[in-house]
Amino acid sequence: MSLSSSPSLAYRTLLAGCVALLFASGCTKTVYVVQNPDGTLVEIDPPDDRDDVETIVIDDVLSVEVLTSHDHVLIDGNDDTVYLQVELEARRDVEEVRPAMNLALVVDRSGSMQGLKMRHAKAAASSLVDDLEDGDRVTLLSYASDVSLEVGTVTLAPDTRDLLHHAISQLAPAGGTHISGGLNSGAQEVVRHLESRDLGRVILVSDGRPTVGESKPWALETLAARWYEEGVSITTMGIGVDYNEDLMSALAVAGGGNYYYVAAPTEMEAIFSQELSSMGSTVARDVELHLDLPRGVRVREVYGYKHKAHAGGVTVEMASMARGQKRRLLVALDVPERARTAARSVRVAGGRLAYRQTTDGQKRSVALPERNVRYTSSRSVVAKSVNRPVVAKLEAVRNARVRHEAMAKLDAGDRAAAKSIVNKRLSETRRISGALGGAALADEAVDFEDFADEVESAPAPSSNRYKHMKKRQKAKAYRSTMY
Repeated sequence: MSLSSSPSLAYRTLLAGCVALLFASGCTKTVYVVQNPDGTLVEIDPPDDRDDVETIVIDDVLSVEVLTSHDHVLIDGNDDTVYLQVELEARRDVEEVRPAMNLALVVDRSGSMQGLKMRHAKAAASSLVDDLEDGDRVTLLSYASDVSLEVGTVTLAPDTRDLLHHAISQLAPAGGTHISGGLNSGAQEVVRHLESRDLGRVILVSDGRPTVGESKPWALETLAARWYEEGVSITTMGIGVDYNEDLMSALAVAGGGNYYYVAAPTEMEAIFSQELSSMGSTVARDVELHLDLPRGVRVREVYGYKHKAHAGGVTVEMASMARGQKRRLLVALDVPERARTAARSVRVAGGRLAYRQTTDGQKRSVALPERNVRYTSSRSVVAKSVNRPVVAKLEAVRNARVRHEAMAKLDAGDRAAAKSIVNKRLSETRRISGALGGAALADEAVDFEDFADEVESAPAPSSNRYKHMKKRQKAKAYRSTMY
């Protein structure tokens, strides 16, 4: 079962009693656990500001918290979905050792980049070169109907910076958009000079859709995923209103990088700086979540992230993490009907988090806290066991889905259908926010109200104002799902 915009029966059931209960019973008390080098776990006193969630396991780089949407399910319920949230946070107190960088800057110079776009793309690229450190390796490529290696991989020093600046200044727009060629050539250059501790990345800039070379989204995603397996992540930056935002965000997901919507050319320099800052504070690389599921528990869907199902569980690729960064992953689990016996506790998830530490390149592993659910015949017990942080994430993901659905309806000229699905979702998210309370749910409801207002007054789909609205809303949906 996939997550639709309409709440499942189990979801409605677990929230049904919450208006009266107003979350009065709360959740279980926080237990903070530190993993020792030998794998043993030691409980420590929690901070004063965390007393409403469950177990968090911490090592010296990352912390991981695992929650279920509810701790109890009905014995006689018709829907056996339990939502699992895994929250990762890279600690802020980690010693920051900037990784050596091996970057390919791949710039669109198609004819549509003429004018302000090209001028600001050049300024942003030059600024990036200045902000990198001596010793970093950089390749400059451009693409239009062809792909040009403007400057082969160089190690940064004063003279090579001058070389890159000159090459950037000479870029001139003309021709089509060969995204696959630019991506492939950039990744090849990074791999050719990649060392084990390097942070290898392609930064792909485009303002258009592929008109030359491979254009099928699935094939381009496969290409990005292949290079990620070779140690090269892909960050994409879409400029203006004419690029395919679904393709650019999918390339970033498949390639383990970031996706940015660049609304105006003047924003490019700040976004390049943001990307470089994030890369420079990377503390964990090749982050993978290995969920071990007991027999009978099945993954129905993993939202947003690349994943591979295997016997007994699923592996989710979560790329790299910067100091202080958080990621929240939502997974829908199917709990087996045959296990529904009163008062019986069923483990729904366990496993480990694996990553490579930036400072020494060593592989590390953190044990995930196990999560269990119990079966009950009491609806009030189910309602009391709701975990608000997971519901907030679930609402964010549901609203992200509706943003996509509504924009598709508006694209087709069906404003009435777009308003209908948005208003239905808005009514539900308001009800849930009122029932459970909390800042995260309240903020989500207010944000979705703003979206409903935009749908109500949406301009014609052919207008640039509408195209900007669509890209902005889809970028928001991307962030809601991935973080």
